[in-house]
Amino acid sequence: MRPGAGEIADMEILARTRPNLPLKPADDARHALPGGEPSDVAALQIARYEVSAASVYLLYLDEGGEAIADAWHPDLSSALRHAVAEFNAHPRDWVFAPGVSSDFLV
Repeated sequence: MRPGAGEIADMEILARTRPNLPLKPADDARHALPGGEPSDVAALQIARYEVSAASVYLLYLDEGGEAIADAWHPDLSSALRHAVAEFNAHPRDWVFAPGVSSDFLV
């Protein structure tokens, strides 16, 4: 179950792709809304519900900033590896929240 708009507002945002970063999913990745309509991913965001939690969600956002899909990951590094594999969104393509370390290999 993906987080709803209200739930996203309650999440701690750890990182978001840079504005206007073109995101093109890998050839074998497909994204669709619940009705089956294809949807473009305008931005990616990594967030967590609890400050002390290690696990995070990789959120797929539409043009309006609404989550259209998500993927759970045990940690930030795993979510970034997923973003690299699916969208070629490397750590240099992200803006990290203050205090969030991006000094690791993906």
